[in-house]
Amino acid sequence: LQAFQAETRKEEASKVFPFFDQVINRLLQADKVGTAHVYKDTKRSLKLFNPSNDLLFTDIDQAFLRNYELYLRKLGLAQTSMSVYFRTLRALFNKAIQEKAINLNAYPFKEFNIAKFNTATKKRAITKEELKKIENLVLDPASPLAESRHYFLFSYYGQGINFVDIAQLQW
Repeated sequence: LQAFQAETRKEEASKVFPFFDQVINRLLQADKVGTAHVYKDTKRSLKLFNPSNDLLFTDIDQAFLRNYELYLRKLGLAQTSMSVYFRTLRALFNKAIQEKAINLNAYPFKEFNIAKFNTATKKRAITKEELKKIENLVLDPASPLAESRHYFLFSYYGQGINFVDIAQLQW
C-alpha cells in the first residue's frame, strides 16, 4: 500500500498543474502574494493553451514551447508578458527537478532561449519643457485640477513617489 501511495504521489508530482498549485500554496503561506499571482497567471495562460489536467512535465518539450509561444503571439501578448510566462514555467521546472518530482532529462529550456524576448520598456518620461508648461499653467487655485497638479508635481519632485505613499504621509 505504501509503495502504491508513493507511486501515486510521484505521478501527481509529474503533472504540471497540480505542481503549480503546490508551489502557489507554498508561496501564499510564505506571504509571497505577488509571486503567487505570477504563478497563477502563468498557470491560467498555460491551461488556456493546453486544457488537459493530465499535462505532464515530460509533455513539455521544444515543440510544445514553440507552439505555446506562437499561441501567445497570436493573442497579441507583449514580449514582456511572454518572457514572464516562460521564466515562470522555467522556474517551475527547476523546482520540480530540485524536489526530484521530475528527471533533469525532462528539462526543455536547454535550447529554448527566453532572452530572445525584448523586455525593454519604452521610456515615458516627460520633457523639462512639458513640466514647465504644467508648472506655469494658469488655474483657479480652488479647482480640483490645481490640486491634482500639486500632487503630480510633488510626486515628480519626490523622484516618482507613488500616490498611495503620498496619501499615507504623516507629519
